[in-house]
Amino acid sequence: MKRTRISIMRLPSTLLIIASLTFTTGSALGQSLSAADEAYARGDYAAAAENLRPIAEEGLSSGQYKLGFLYDSGQGVPQSYVEAAKWYRRAAEQGDAAAQALLGIQYYKDEGVRQDRVMAYILASLAAAQGVEQARELRDLILEDFSREQVTEAQRLTSEWQVGTPLPTSSDTKTWP
Repeated sequence: MKRTRISIMRLPSTLLIIASLTFTTGSALGQSLSAADEAYARGDYAAAAENLRPIAEEGLSSGQYKLGFLYDSGQGVPQSYVEAAKWYRRAAEQGDAAAQALLGIQYYKDEGVRQDRVMAYILASLAAAQGVEQARELRDLILEDFSREQVTEAQRLTSEWQVGTPLPTSSDTKTWP
């Protein structure tokens, strides 16, 4: 059966919509996030980025993920897959499913990070476990190219990772093709 990659290509806009707000409305960061969301909704991407930067730098995953998305798509900031990967990684390490899925796509597509199908699998698996359907599709697509031993090792790396710790790096999978 031939797989379609359309849903994987459309994943970023889908995930931006499902991103959740984690702030109380009374907090300064919550107000900045609301201002960023409002700016994004009206198409003022530069203002959205300006409001998201302090949130992302403060270490809050929703701000990191959304700022990464703006760099990924080049909205309001110069397009940069490298910057997108940096912000996605920070959010992904905090367990943000949307960031895990998008960073997985970057590893799969060789955008901003060196292509690494194992890392793509790990990130897609983590996001799929949190209910991101497109991540499950990516994970299953990657599995088609893995040997039984590679599947076992990728699953081991995925199961050993803990929220709040650094993600595995490509050096952890350097013996892979």
